[in-house]
Amino acid sequence: MISRRKALTGLGLAAVFVGGGIFYRAVSTGVFSADEGPAFDAWRDWRGDSEADPRMRLLHAAVLAASAHNTQPWLFRVEDDVIEVYADPARHLGAADPFRREMFMSVGCCIENLTLAAAANGFRSDVLIMEGRLDATPTFDGPELVARVYLYPTKTFPVPFYEAVPNRRTNRGPYLPDRPLMPSETMTIERMNASKDFVNTTLFIPSLARERIGEIIVAATEKIVADDEMLAVSAPWERHTRSEIRDRKDGMTYDMYGLSPEMTAVAKILPAPSPREAGKYWLEATRDTEVPTAAAFGLIGVEDPFDRRQIVTLGIIWQRTHLYATTRDIAVQPMNQPIIMMEREMATGAGGEIGDEIGRLTRRGYRPAFLFRTGYAAGPAGLSPRRPATDALLPS
Repeated sequence: MISRRKALTGLGLAAVFVGGGIFYRAVSTGVFSADEGPAFDAWRDWRGDSEADPRMRLLHAAVLAASAHNTQPWLFRVEDDVIEVYADPARHLGAADPFRREMFMSVGCCIENLTLAAAANGFRSDVLIMEGRLDATPTFDGPELVARVYLYPTKTFPVPFYEAVPNRRTNRGPYLPDRPLMPSETMTIERMNASKDFVNTTLFIPSLARERIGEIIVAATEKIVADDEMLAVSAPWERHTRSEIRDRKDGMTYDMYGLSPEMTAVAKILPAPSPREAGKYWLEATRDTEVPTAAAFGLIGVEDPFDRRQIVTLGIIWQRTHLYATTRDIAVQPMNQPIIMMEREMATGAGGEIGDEIGRLTRRGYRPAFLFRTGYAAGPAGLSPRRPATDALLPS
C-alpha cells in the first residue's frame, strides 16, 4: 500500500470522496464501519455467557486464536467430557504451506485458547496430541484429528492469560524501534517454552543481529512475491468488501494491515489489487515498515520440524507468548517468510540459501520453525473477522 500513498500525495480525503460512485464504494468497502457487523461478533461474545453448555464456552475463546493468513483452520467435535480438535483441509494454504506446518501450528494456537478457557470455566484439561509426520504430499480424506482435550470438572479460578484473549491482535503497523523490551519481558518470552525441551525461543535484540535477520526476511519475501503460484493461493483469502467480510468471516482485510486511518480509507476505495500488485505492496511494507521498526526479532526452533506434535506444541507456545505480550502492551507479528520459502524450496526440490542462512542463526540442536518481530506499536491494530464457534462444529 505504500506506493498508493505516493501516488496520492497531496490528495486530501475530501477530494477522494467527491462523486456518488466513490461514496458508494466507500460504503460498500466499509470505510465508515470498520470492525462492525456479524463478522466481529465473536470478539464481543468471547466468554459465551449465553451458552447453557459450559463446554461450548470454551470454543468461543478457542476461535479467537491466531492463525496463518486468518484462515482459522480448526474444527471441533464435542463428545461428553472430550473436545476433539481437527484441522480443516479446506483452509490449507497449499503452495504457501507445503508441509502444512502453518496449518497445524494454527490449530495449536486454538488449543491453547481452549485450555485457558477450560481452567477459567471450571475444568481441568489434559491434551493428547495425535502423532504424525508433516509431508509435502498429504492426502485429504476430510477433517484430520489433531488433538483430544479431556475435561474434568474442578474449581474455577482466575486465569490471567484468558482475560487477554479478546484483546490479542497481530499488529502489522510500525513499531517504536528505539523503545526496547524490558529485560524481564525478554526473559519471559524466551522461557515461555520452559516445560518443553524440544522447543527453543531466541530473541535477537542487538542492532547487527536485527539487521541480518531483517535482510533474510526481505530476501525471502522477494522470492515469495516472484512466485506466481504462492501469490495465487493467498489471493482467495483477501477480503475487499463488507459483503465478503460478512459472508466469509475470515481472511485478511485492509483494517488489519497497520496503515494509518487515512491510508486505510484510500486503500478501500481504490480497486482491489491483483495478486502481483498485492505482493509488491507486501514487500514494500516488509522492507520499509515492518523490518526496520522492529525492536527485536524472535526465532523459535524445534528439534524436528516435521513432527506434528512438536509443531502443534509450537503453536500452543506461540499463542501463549502472544497473550503474554498482550498483557504487557507488547506488539508481535509473525515474520515467517524465510521458513515458508525454505519449505517451498524443499517441496519443489529447488536449492536455496535461505534455509542455510536462517539455520545458522538457530540454536544448536534445533531447526528453524517460526520467526516473529516484537516491540511497542506506534498505533493500535484492527480486529480480524471471525467465524463463530457454531460454524466450526462437526456433528457429534
